[in-house]
Amino acid sequence: MISGRFVMSKEFIFQKVVLIKPYVFIIIGLLVVAPVFIVVAELFSAYGIIGGKLVGIALGFGLMLLLFSRLSKTVVITFGDNYLDFRVNDKVYHYLKNDLEGFYSFNYLQTKNCTISISFHFKDKKKLDISNYALNAGKFDPVKHQMLVNFLNTAQSELDFIEVSVSKSRSAGKIGDVWFSVKPETY
Repeated sequence: MISGRFVMSKEFIFQKVVLIKPYVFIIIGLLVVAPVFIVVAELFSAYGIIGGKLVGIALGFGLMLLLFSRLSKTVVITFGDNYLDFRVNDKVYHYLKNDLEGFYSFNYLQTKNCTISISFHFKDKKKLDISNYALNAGKFDPVKHQMLVNFLNTAQSELDFIEVSVSKSRSAGKIGDVWFSVKPETY
């Protein structure tokens, strides 16, 4: 009870997401896929078996997907009156709304993209990246898309954020490329 009235929080559940930066996917991919590819291809060619490169790529990607599935978490984002909570499995990170500088995301209101790619940037220079770069992450799912639209609408409304700019480098990397923040002051 706050001020004699019940305040219902707005909560969004992101399942099977990872909290690593997008470029880490590339690094892990290179560190996992490349060595497996090379070893399997060499073994197959040493024994005169055709298809070693293809098997190496398949095993490398399979190992990478297994690794990412083990790193997956459930993240619950809750908007309260003056706060924003991030619950990662059982650990809660509590922030005041005005501690958030802004966030990068796809503009789910203007696209049918269902890939979760949100990067929260706080005034103390901390960042929280939430993403789900699986093979089927971008496949259109109307229920998931509606949840992402609702999240973006709620985030903009609760935080009083607007679409400020689009990052060309993030767009080229196919990660959340729209910066949402407070309206910049013009002098």
